[in-house]
Amino acid sequence: MGADLCGGGHDSIRVLVVDALMAEYQDVRTKFWNDLKVQAWPPHAKLLALFLLTNPQMNVLGLYQCTRKDAAFYTGLRGKRLEDAWQRLGQPPTDPFLEYDNTRGIVWIVKAFNYRLKSPKLISAAKSILHCHGSSPLAKKIKEYYTDTLSKTK
Repeated sequence: MGADLCGGGHDSIRVLVVDALMAEYQDVRTKFWNDLKVQAWPPHAKLLALFLLTNPQMNVLGLYQCTRKDAAFYTGLRGKRLEDAWQRLGQPPTDPFLEYDNTRGIVWIVKAFNYRLKSPKLISAAKSILHCHGSSPLAKKIKEYYTDTLSKTK
């Protein structure tokens, strides 16, 4: 059953889960532009951040599959500009915008879940997403980061 919830197996289950965990649109708060960290980023890092916040794979937890090739395709960023943007968003180490699992091609927008109402449905969706990416070291970090919220029962 775990494989079905993560996109393998029965098409009807995959569609149901995808519809439940991914949105047709994503809110980007206007205070994004007032963040001193964002203001210090070069334009190509801002473009990459907006893509990561609004792309079709984005979900309530901000943990999803996204390769640099995907980002290059959608943003038009290539080579050094793409790598520079990716590195900038991962810094500083104490408050990164994103963390990346290079081995699995999984990105985590670190504070994405902070900006969601913590309804029982969203907590359940977050747990399902973590289950799907359980083998990624990012899943363990997220469980630690949101221990109190994710320990709540349905």
